[in-house]
Amino acid sequence: MKANHLRMFLNALRTSIIIVSSLIAYELLLEFEILWNNENPGNETRHFVYRKLYKLLIIFLIDLLLLYLVFYTFKIEL
Repeated sequence: MKANHLRMFLNALRTSIIIVSSLIAYELLLEFEILWNNENPGNETRHFVYRKLYKLLIIFLIDLLLLYLVFYTFKIEL
């Protein structure tokens, strides 16, 4: 069986793009969390849940978009 080096490289590229973009998004979201805390003092439990939910959704959407772009750009079919 012959190894498909292009496919392995594209899979590694996809994974590294996802990891790096998630780390960048997380750092940006930490900065927004500091702003959120300054703007919305009060019920910390409710704000904590909202912050975590927003972080999860934003990172999920960024990863989803990047995966789609990589698959579309390199014409990868599953």
